[in-house]
Amino acid sequence: MRRKYLWALAPLALIPVLAGVRAHRTDGVDGQLLFEEVRARVARGSVDSMSDDRIYEKAARGLVDKLDDPYAELYSPEELAAFSRNTLRNDYAGVGMQIQDQLGNIIVRTVFPRSPAAGGGVQVGDRIMSVDTSAVTGLKVEDVSAKLLGKAGTPVIVTFQRPGVDAPIQQRFRRAVVHVPAVPFAIMLDNGVGYIPLQRFNESSAADVATAVTQLRNSGARSFVLDMRGNPGGSVEESVAISNLFLGGGQQIVTVRYRDREPEVRVSESRGRHATEPLVVLVDNGAASASEIVAGALQDHDRALVVGTTSY
Repeated sequence: MRRKYLWALAPLALIPVLAGVRAHRTDGVDGQLLFEEVRARVARGSVDSMSDDRIYEKAARGLVDKLDDPYAELYSPEELAAFSRNTLRNDYAGVGMQIQDQLGNIIVRTVFPRSPAAGGGVQVGDRIMSVDTSAVTGLKVEDVSAKLLGKAGTPVIVTFQRPGVDAPIQQRFRRAVVHVPAVPFAIMLDNGVGYIPLQRFNESSAADVATAVTQLRNSGARSFVLDMRGNPGGSVEESVAISNLFLGGGQQIVTVRYRDREPEVRVSESRGRHATEPLVVLVDNGAASASEIVAGALQDHDRALVVGTTSY
């Protein structure tokens, strides 16, 4: 598993190869000259005029795309803010629902418990038609999300279309600080097995897992299932902290390798509070990044049985 890069570049597709650009050697010596010549030609003669900032952005996005690294992405400030809010943080001021684009429609994917959306009866599968007076047709998910967010206590009106209901449903919400749990619930299964679904690695994930294990143990759990299926990852620090809960002291969790400095090796700091009970970890092809760190560390040290399909 490799660390995901987050480059937040200001309002920065690949620049096409242009006829008429002089041939250059391929040993990289003239690479800077080649780039500048292409950039200048695009600035002068592209079909759609673009500012220098826009050209540099497209060049940067093309460079990152050509790395062929699925973990490397170039985020604008707005995209980085959305990533941080949805993946790394566990609270924000809004309505309390996760949305996604389905064939051009903005659909409610998740309704967070104890949120304004939950209190207003919003359902998974509802289609958002408008926010306040603005229709959302043709807007990107991040643009609709930005309209739903705002200062806690401020009002927002959202119009939904619900499957099986002919008339649109209009709801008036008052934005609130929404806490997004990493562990939405923890339940006891048969034979003293405690089940813990870990859905994200945000700033409270390790604490949420520790609380869930303690509560289940107090209820009689003697073994545990940690379900990370569909968990796309997030905070590396939280993945280390969660691994720490289940490992003995001094055991290697993850190594981060760099080209320009010595590798960074993270080990468990001490014997974990939950280092003895039998543990099964569930993964699938949606489990990535921090999920793979936890699953890999627990498997490498024979601490857990990893079950499922190949991770991301």
